[in-house]
Amino acid sequence: MQKKTATVDGIGFTVDQGYKGSGNVIQMNSTKGSGILYNTTAISGLKSITVNVSSGDKTYTITTGTSEKPTANSQTGTTTRTYNATSGDTYFQLKVSGASYFSSIVITYEDNTPSISADNVNLAYNATTGSIGYTINNSVAGGTLTATQPAWFTSISVGESSITFNCTENENRMERTANVTLTYNYTSGSVTKVISITQAGNPNASGTINNPYTVAQAIDATPTDGTSDKVYIRGKVSAFYGENILDDYNSYRYYISDDGSTTNQLLVYKGKKSSSENFSDVDDLIIGDEVVIYGSLTTYNNDPQITNGNYIVSLTRAKHTANFYVNGVYSSSIEVDERAAITFPTAPTDINGKTFVGWTTAELTTEQDEAPTMVTETTMGTSNISFYAVFVTKEGETGSYTLDYGQENNLSSSTSWGRQYGIPYTYTAIDGSQWVIKAYKSNGMQINTGKNCSIKIPNCPLPISTIDITGSTTKAVGFSSSDYTGSGTIAYLAEGTDASSQTLTLSGQNVSSGYIVPKSGSISITKIVVNYGSCTYSGYCTTIPGTASFTLSQNCYGDDNGTKYYGTYSNTSAFVVPSDLTVAEVSVTSGQLVVTPYDEGDIVPANTGVMVSSETYGLKTISLSSETATVDTEGNMLRPTGSGITAENMAQTGYKFYYLTMNGSQIGFYRRNDTGDAFDMPVANKAYLAVPEGQTGNVKGFSFNEVVDGIKAVEPTETKSNVIYNLSGQRVSKMQKGLYIVNGKKVLVK
Repeated sequence: MQKKTATVDGIGFTVDQGYKGSGNVIQMNSTKGSGILYNTTAISGLKSITVNVSSGDKTYTITTGTSEKPTANSQTGTTTRTYNATSGDTYFQLKVSGASYFSSIVITYEDNTPSISADNVNLAYNATTGSIGYTINNSVAGGTLTATQPAWFTSISVGESSITFNCTENENRMERTANVTLTYNYTSGSVTKVISITQAGNPNASGTINNPYTVAQAIDATPTDGTSDKVYIRGKVSAFYGENILDDYNSYRYYISDDGSTTNQLLVYKGKKSSSENFSDVDDLIIGDEVVIYGSLTTYNNDPQITNGNYIVSLTRAKHTANFYVNGVYSSSIEVDERAAITFPTAPTDINGKTFVGWTTAELTTEQDEAPTMVTETTMGTSNISFYAVFVTKEGETGSYTLDYGQENNLSSSTSWGRQYGIPYTYTAIDGSQWVIKAYKSNGMQINTGKNCSIKIPNCPLPISTIDITGSTTKAVGFSSSDYTGSGTIAYLAEGTDASSQTLTLSGQNVSSGYIVPKSGSISITKIVVNYGSCTYSGYCTTIPGTASFTLSQNCYGDDNGTKYYGTYSNTSAFVVPSDLTVAEVSVTSGQLVVTPYDEGDIVPANTGVMVSSETYGLKTISLSSETATVDTEGNMLRPTGSGITAENMAQTGYKFYYLTMNGSQIGFYRRNDTGDAFDMPVANKAYLAVPEGQTGNVKGFSFNEVVDGIKAVEPTETKSNVIYNLSGQRVSKMQKGLYIVNGKKVLVK
């Protein structure tokens, strides 16, 4: 038994004549001393004292008050119970009578010490103002709050319930954080609270995905020691460490620069195709590709580089244009990535007896009997390219039959043919040709000498020229006029050659049927193509003599009991009106538009402007003529553009000028400018409308089927002399709404 002191939760306590008994109990005995327990530190907001009696029934006394070891407010007990303090009491005393045992003594109080409540603040990168809301708990009269000002704040002000501040925008890509320390000072002390202010990184700062570093900026930002944080860098692939991206022992090193040249380059070390994929093909990355790379910068051997762990987030490959010309006239174009396959247009139709045979990259200025170099498939190079359709005079006929083991509904799925030799099976191929197969089915059509094997080809309408055979044919395969015995064999494949694809040439043999037979051993065939007939070709050309072509746009159209496409045309040579085009002259009479079609076969004079229309758009071809024109164009107001015309050359006193176009959804001839003056029309072989001012009034355009500034359009008509009668037989000078007789034909004016 002795006097002890202790501090619990910052509160001092003293026990006089108590000790720790067995079982972690507190034993106090008044017979050994004073037998009291009391606090030596004032407890602000003291609420209650709970005494948990472990054993014994001795009386104990609880007193509370405002000074140490109080004697007032006395309460007694012998068992576990809670004693409430009087408001304002800050001290208590527990006194025993005899020996008592307590398991615990619990003091409940309210902490009235002032404190600050406030939350951390997050700011947008472009925020220039902000606020910190706060609350002072247990405030004291006369207490004051202060706040520190971080470096990137321009001002800070403490209000009654919030702190407002001004700051600069974050120009850096990385977020930044500052601490504001709040201090509440009161009479007996002070309390503080640290608030974290976090401002987001600028998504448009240099080095971000929205604004990647240039190579020059990346080089400047590369640390001489250590590694930078991850940044985005844009550049063009300028060189490889090896021959290509794969030729580098899996280091995948390449260089980028701002302009694609090999000066001021930045090395990319162990780059990846994407965040989760390595390069696997030489075409995954090529010189000239523009890339955005995400990675860290470092210096190695005094040279800046993007270090290991980087990858490409975007890749833009240079595109080039492939232009296609048919019969010397531009037809279409497509944009294609470098090294990507070029998709060629649908084969043009025959023109004037000439047949399309392929595309060439050089225009043929004259006809030639030697075939030019032609392509049917190729990839885009490093610059724009033009292709010209090659036409030829073809004499003769060719065709082919194909037996393909791998086609849909193929031989391998047949239930009538299996692992047996010498049993004939008749198979109808997709092209309708019939084949008789005596072979063993094993990853193809297996024919074997001495096994009564053969494949009978269909009867061809013309002599066979070649037979293309695909498969495992390192043993000789041949063509025979008789079955499997091999007698009568005309040609064999060379034995022991790399014969995944071989050709038997039978030209001159004058045979149109026969058998594919083995010469020795076992051969597995997957495809046979029998080519028959022959052709001679002459007069290769890219512009067909005696013809001209132009493109009828799909952007100029009207509804004439079905959509028709319109355009204008002219040629320096006379030409024949074809069957697939409506060719017409256009004039204006009494302020109204008159369209006069020509007949199929008519010969239009050279340098005559006409309007053309068709139910289809695209490439159109006409035949040129040296014969005398068969149509009178005296009243035609369409004028040719030649190779293209300037406003100066178009201008003609007393005329207003119009061109064919769409006005919203209405097609017609409209002024290019408000005054109707001449204009530049730098396109060849087109036409414009030149109308005497006396016929135009204030008309700004002539629509085919609606009123334009009060003038009604006229339906297309076959009139030439423009002599007009009403239905009463009276000649009139001007047509209004209704039916008229023009050159003996009925004309409806809407």
